[in-house]
Amino acid sequence: MERSGQKTRDSARMIAAAPDAPPKEDGATTFFTASHADLLAAEAEVRCDACGGELPAEDEETYALRGEGEYVWTRGDEVRRESAPLCPACATAIFGAALARWEIEEEEG
Repeated sequence: MERSGQKTRDSARMIAAAPDAPPKEDGATTFFTASHADLLAAEAEVRCDACGGELPAEDEETYALRGEGEYVWTRGDEVRRESAPLCPACATAIFGAALARWEIEEEEG
């Protein structure tokens, strides 16, 4: 199947205008293509979901270990879970806040 002189390899290919590309001299629009594999590829650099900071390398010799949070939500009878990476500082802060709220609820009964 041909579109505008370009052969598509599969139906999952997407063609979209590049928003930040400067216009060409002849007035033509700049386009880029991406397949689902490109769109759904995991990011090479994992960042903290809370602050966006870089995560330290896994190092067993220090106490600065990566944390991990979990989003849990429901839709009807279906329960969905998604893991979220956290930097050591955010993981500790979120844990401390959750523990404090737990204790407040226990005191209120």
